[in-house]
Amino acid sequence: MGRVILLLVLFLFPLPLSAQIKEAEFKGSFYPKEKAELEAQIEAFLRDVKAERIFGEPIGILAPHAGYMYCGATMAYAYRQIQGRTLEAAILTGPSHRYTFQGVAVYKDGAFETPLGRTPVETKTTRQIMERLPFAKDFHLAFEKEHSLEVQLPFLQKVAPGIRIVPLLFGSLSFGQMRQIASVLCEVFKERRALIVASSDMSHYHPEAEARRIDLRTLKMIEEMDAHGLYEAMSRGESELCGPGPVLALLFVTRMLNGGAKILFYDTSARQAGKDSVVGYGAAVFYKERMLTEGQARALLCLARESIEKFLREGSLPAISVEDEALLQRKGVFVTLKKKGTLRGCMGLVLPSLPLYEAVRRGAVLSATEDPRFRPLSLDELKDIRIEISILGPPRRIRDPQDIEVGKDGLFVVKGERLGLLLPQVAREYGLSREQFILETLKKAGLGLAALLEKEAALYAFRAQIVSE
Repeated sequence: MGRVILLLVLFLFPLPLSAQIKEAEFKGSFYPKEKAELEAQIEAFLRDVKAERIFGEPIGILAPHAGYMYCGATMAYAYRQIQGRTLEAAILTGPSHRYTFQGVAVYKDGAFETPLGRTPVETKTTRQIMERLPFAKDFHLAFEKEHSLEVQLPFLQKVAPGIRIVPLLFGSLSFGQMRQIASVLCEVFKERRALIVASSDMSHYHPEAEARRIDLRTLKMIEEMDAHGLYEAMSRGESELCGPGPVLALLFVTRMLNGGAKILFYDTSARQAGKDSVVGYGAAVFYKERMLTEGQARALLCLARESIEKFLREGSLPAISVEDEALLQRKGVFVTLKKKGTLRGCMGLVLPSLPLYEAVRRGAVLSATEDPRFRPLSLDELKDIRIEISILGPPRRIRDPQDIEVGKDGLFVVKGERLGLLLPQVAREYGLSREQFILETLKKAGLGLAALLEKEAALYAFRAQIVSE
């Protein structure tokens, strides 16, 4: 009778087949199978790496997925950036090496196991993704014998213990579908402290010099947030990522969150396998910048005014000491001076070559004394000047003008030695359309619209935090 009742209960409340433990299939080959040895190896990799200073919150990382003897050191650069962060979920995205399918394969529930323990699947998020993306399906079979996600787990377990995962494998996807994925993942970020892990190696089986040429071009497009350019380069065979979908989706998410990307490290398998035929490995962090506080903004405005006054009185700027980390980050900056509402000077530094406080000092003095449109500011005029500082966010390459959000985006164009820039507020103040905004930016560089068709020219958009007196 007891057996009949048990069978009846199982029939009425069947255990979902997908709620299972995915055992580690690559321990002992891609990474050590013994817990102590694996922990020691990861700790050694992480110990050799110093985290890059990023004034913001990580959105995601790019990490390779080969055997640890080949790419473990590169992986450490990515995972070091999130060590000690409070994270609730990691969205693991990787390519499918074994199965060919359309869309996204989701590991809906259960847990993944490695020698370091089990990491549960964040079921609420996997269900949300499947509900919101018609081409995302529960397809556990795709995860069998697939290493692209498994090799990420031991590092993740080490730097973010207790985290839950959202395992996604990308099949064939259109450009538009990758945008859709990014939109859904942005919703996840609103609901919990999450991180995206884009698992991808780079070029395969070229001589090392050729591999570096291909991969450094790819990494440049990633750092420029150039999703369109990367997609086109992949289509033409000029760029090689075995996980293009995960990387492009992460690029789109970062663009949608007005973030940036920083390349952390690049290496190849040359030391282990020789230089004749190598695989490339890159590490990057994608981040959302932290805004300055009201107090930090006031400090910069005071610094700008004091710098102008000091320079006008003495003709030089003495060195100063600053301890606030936010003011030590390297940023592009423009300082705008207005007298009774009329422009009196606007100059700055496009590239983040100086600490923020120093860029503000330099920009303030340049605006007051070297703007070729105006005579140098006099000390008597300073009391009538209102100062505005625009702190430039990460630039993103523009291939499609529709990606420009007029009123929120600033623009700059580069062609050789020529550079023209317009701040976001210019379009608002002068009521410029998108086309006019582009044309005026080109005009600042002494270029016409045809310049955008030339390979040497590049158009970028950026956001800015604007603070004023």
